Amino acid sequence: MINKLRRKMMLLVVAVLVLVSTGIVVSINVANWNQLETQAESVLDILAENNGLRPEAKAEEEGMDAEEADAAETTVEESSVVIDEVANTNLA
Repeated sequence: MINKLRRKMMLLVVAVLVLVSTGIVVSINVANWNQLETQAESVLDILAENNGLRPEAKAEEEGMDAEEADAAETTVEESSVVIDEVANTNLA
């Protein structure tokens, strides 16, 4: 009687450990997949904005160093914000 109960308890404990371990592995894989998908999307967005080139490669192609390329990109972004603000003011 006690041996049967001990065997059932051992099987229950092993089953619970397997389920918990599987849950941990699945949750880690899902988190990694989401992170990978986010990174891939951001890289693809950067490549789409730069006509298929990395910003460093684009800067080298244009004869600029990385700092000049960042400054030019920031200036373009600031200009577009100012243009949007002026356009919205004129419409109102």
